[in-house]
Amino acid sequence: MVDYERIGAELRRLRKLRGYTMQEVGNQLGVTKACVHLWETGKRRIDIDSLEEYCTVLWDTLESFMNRIGADMAELEEETEEKQAENEWTMLINYPNGTQAFISGNDMELLTDYLSNLERR
Repeated sequence: MVDYERIGAELRRLRKLRGYTMQEVGNQLGVTKACVHLWETGKRRIDIDSLEEYCTVLWDTLESFMNRIGADMAELEEETEEKQAENEWTMLINYPNGTQAFISGNDMELLTDYLSNLERR
């Protein structure tokens, strides 16, 4: 099993070492600051493609990163493929009142509420 907390802790350490904020990394990766935070705390699984892009932003290689934390790249690739095969997805919803919510494929009620809010705008 991939240790996403360990991956996240090393991403955070490296980001701080390079002097980047979560917002700056998020902007370069095309994701929100909240997404970067979830990756760095291990609360959201980062896929291998996103991890490789994150490493590039931080002037590192995926291989070097994985070796440094003692993680198995094949295991991460396998989990990424399984996640894609399950068609699991997550979406950040920004509500008009300024609140945010993450939903996944199983949160159809939240998605329906979000779409209803969009229609009312």
